[in-house]
Amino acid sequence: MIGDRLKYTTGRYYQRINNGVGITFQLDYGFRVDYEHVFTSSTDKSLADMNIVRLRYDF
Repeated sequence: MIGDRLKYTTGRYYQRINNGVGITFQLDYGFRVDYEHVFTSSTDKSLADMNIVRLRYDF
């Protein structure tokens, strides 16, 4: 579980809160797949949730 919060207090009022959850799949031959979904709550309505996928190789 991840989370962060950003808030400007001077000038234009702006608030953004991110929370996320992730999972890792260990594959053969040192490969690993990481998946995260980040839920975004913001006063800027053009921001959407994000999906992040990483393929890693550990040797």
